[in-house]
This record gives sequence, C-alpha cells and structure tokens, in this order.
Amino acid sequence: MLLTLVALVPAGGAVTASPVQAPADDGTGLWGVGLGAWPAEAERRGFAFPPDLEEVRGLGANHVLIPVTLEQESIYASSIGPSATTPTDQELAALIRSAHRARLRVSLMPLIEVQSGERDHWRGVLVPRDEAAWWASYEQTVRHYATLAAREDVALFVLGSELTSLSTDRHQKHWHHVAEVARRHFPGPLAWVSNHDALDHRGALAAVDVAGVSAYFPLADDPDAAPPELAARFQQVLVRLEAYQREVDQPLVLFEVGFPSVDGAAMAPWDYTTGAPIDLEEQRAAYAAVARGLARAPFIEGALFWGWFGPGGAFDRYYTVRDKPAEAEVRRLLIARRGLAVATLTPAPAPSP
Repeated sequence: MLLTLVALVPAGGAVTASPVQAPADDGTGLWGVGLGAWPAEAERRGFAFPPDLEEVRGLGANHVLIPVTLEQESIYASSIGPSATTPTDQELAALIRSAHRARLRVSLMPLIEVQSGERDHWRGVLVPRDEAAWWASYEQTVRHYATLAAREDVALFVLGSELTSLSTDRHQKHWHHVAEVARRHFPGPLAWVSNHDALDHRGALAAVDVAGVSAYFPLADDPDAAPPELAARFQQVLVRLEAYQREVDQPLVLFEVGFPSVDGAAMAPWDYTTGAPIDLEEQRAAYAAVARGLARAPFIEGALFWGWFGPGGAFDRYYTVRDKPAEAEVRRLLIARRGLAVATLTPAPAPSP
C-alpha cells in the first residue's frame, strides 16, 4: 500500500514560525560538512540538537548537507516511509534555520535506509517487487521534502543518492518525472549523487543540474599504508573524477567524503560498523590526503565532509572530525578553497586587563 502524505510527516505536525532567509551565495562553491539529522538519537545520547553550527562556520564552511533518513522494509519493498530516526518537519526546519543563522547555506537530501539489516542489503541494490508503486512512493517523498525545502529557503535539493540499481539508462524516464515533480515545488537547482563505484550509472544525470558523488573511495590496501600512498591513491581518484566531470559536463560536488576514526578506515571508508580499534592518526592522514588533493582540483566545486554529529573527541569512532586531529586538515582545505583569511575564522583576542 502506498504511503499517504500524512505518513511522510512524522509526529510533530505542521511547521510553525517563520523561515530564516538563507545567506547569499558567496560564489566559492559548496564547502562544509554533512550533518547527522537524528534528533531522537541525539536526545538518547545527550547531544544538543540542533547542534551549535557556529562551530561549523568556524571551520571555514559555507554550506551543510542535511540528509533526511527514511526507510523501506527490505530491498524488495515497494514503499518508503519515516523511520525512528527521521526528523519531524519542525525538527528539520529548526535545523535548517539554525544553519541559516550561522550563515551556512543548505542542501537537503532524502536518503533511504533498508530496515531488514541483511548484510549487503542497502539502498544501492534496491529491486522493488512493484516498481511502479515504488516510484509513486518516491515521488511523493520528493514532493513533500521539495516543498519543505522551498519554504525554508534551501539552496539545493538532492533528488536521490546512491540508488545505483535504479539509476541505469532504463530508469531515465522515471528520474525525469521525479525531477519534474521536484521542480514544481522547489525553484532551486537539483542534484543527483552517484556512489563512488557507480559513476557509469547515469540514468538520473540528464534530469538534474549538479552531478554529485558519494566519495568513499578506498585509499589503501592495508591498514598501515603510509601518507604518501594515501596521497598517491587520491590523486588517481582525482584523475578519474576530472574525466567524469568532462564527460557529464555538469558542476561536480562531492556530497559525502569521510573516514571513520578507526584502524583501516582508509581501506574501506564506507564501513562504520567495523570493530577495529580507534586510530585518530589514520583518519587524519586520510583527510590530509583528500584535503591536499582537493586544494588543487578546480574542477570540483565543493566537498561536504561526513558526518558532523556528537562531541567527537579522542574516544569517538565515528566520522566526525570534531575535536580530532583531522579537524585541522578540513579547516585548512575550507580556508584555502574559499580564499579566506585566517583572521576571519577566529575571534579577536580579548583585550588585556
């Protein structure tokens, strides 16, 4: 049974109060972080929500990605709905407004999780039993969040991410229709995000304005790879991405880039479930390789580092660079790519007594 629009609005009802106008586009691209938009999880773990986004601005960021986590029962399911971690519309609006107050522009992105939990069953391998019903459900999802994005002055709407099995040439007509639905409700540019291993799946690209990549490219073959190896591997990635950008002839943005702070993260950056020990230095070295490469890659018009959630720190295994050595690498890149003076990012010292 297809979900109704009411089912797509988790408990909390209609959005109230007034939106906060987005800051003007500064013309330097989309540089910043992806936010963990999980208010229920934040409450359970004692994290502030919305988080203090002035801290993100202080990194040198001008943009944040907000993924809206939705779910379907299995890879075979034909409908999509909210999960236990889906923010209410009020919570989502509060997060967007918090970003705008911190002078950060926003991209909004529906993101599907698979509830079944079977290994290797994820959004990249969806095979709906009833494809027509799945597309109708997805269009309804896009309509709802595109409308919210327009109301909240969001800068860019991501039409879909990492849906590899549903983005072949055969699916072009579906994506054109989904894009038409989005454009009826959202006046800004649309993006599509390809998984790093599926750049040849381009069924959605003709329907959007911005080509995105979920850039969890492996940078090593063993957990003890030296920094020069990481840098060399990322240079190979950049060669591939530059060729890709020329072929698709669209602005290219890395909508997700990241490494968890664990041993072996550079080998499989997408794997946040590993039980490997914490390794802050490997995370820093991987981010350093990426940051140095992106500083000299003008064909890439933005990168959003995943994922800003929680306090971070030395005992955190997750992707966030907050209060970790990797934070300095991200800050250096954002300052370099946005042409900022360091003085604009740090508060003036207190006057002497």
